[in-house]
Amino acid sequence: LRLFHIDEMVGQGLVLWTPAGSVVRQELQTFIGEELRKQGYHQVFTPHIGKLDLYRTSGHFPYYRESQYPPIVEHDQMAALASEGCSCAELANRLEQGEIDGYLLNRRHFYKGRWLAAEHPDRVLRLVRRGRARMQDRLIHELLECRGRTARLRGLLRHESWIDFDDALAKAIRYAHASALMPESRTSPAKLLFNAPWAFLKTYLIQGGVLDGWRGFEASIAIAARSLVKHILIRERDAAARDAKVAAAKTSRPAIATPTRRAIVEPAPLRTTHAAHLHAKPVGTRRAD
Repeated sequence: LRLFHIDEMVGQGLVLWTPAGSVVRQELQTFIGEELRKQGYHQVFTPHIGKLDLYRTSGHFPYYRESQYPPIVEHDQMAALASEGCSCAELANRLEQGEIDGYLLNRRHFYKGRWLAAEHPDRVLRLVRRGRARMQDRLIHELLECRGRTARLRGLLRHESWIDFDDALAKAIRYAHASALMPESRTSPAKLLFNAPWAFLKTYLIQGGVLDGWRGFEASIAIAARSLVKHILIRERDAAARDAKVAAAKTSRPAIATPTRRAIVEPAPLRTTHAAHLHAKPVGTRRAD
């Protein structure tokens, strides 16, 4: 019907109503408004967002914050944090006071004695207020999730991804095995063919791995190898699951009794023994002359 349109440039789930959809929406709003007025209701309009203090007063924050969008850090507060150069103790105090619930650090990968340009910036949550964060249950790439307002800290968090290329390949294969064990991991022929080349091109060209020279090439190869091995293992996992399912279906299938043909034996014809009848002709006697 082409009533609405969603554009990724605007945002996922944000609806853009077409002229036809706008007519339908307006008619529904008019109908609902008239019905509510008949029942004695009065219509009001409120803002879509409000100050955090308002939600503190109502109790929605922090008691129902898990079901709400996280608060927005004001630009003035961000500028003050950047200009003050807060120490760790001051940041911890602000966490305790409830102004900020967590801080994001810019993690940068360190490989063979130098920084890597690839995958930068990579902001991760590392400093949180106690009771306001939880670890997601993931086999790899553990993720700390903050339920509240976050801010960014200046500086870099050094992350030594690999020691050398052998270590990079070993870790890539180890992560690929862990990814294949995750039930939500899926693959397809297209992913098997194109995900690894795309991972290499993305890391090496788009994310700037080419700027790191041979180190960037090795890092890109390791990331592509992990993608390829992961999808191969997922394919083998799915194939093994299908084979096991078929085998289980065969073994658990109840045996069906097939009717057996009974041999029908025709009764043999009765044989009677007939006594031999001797037919004796009377022997005539000659009269002697």
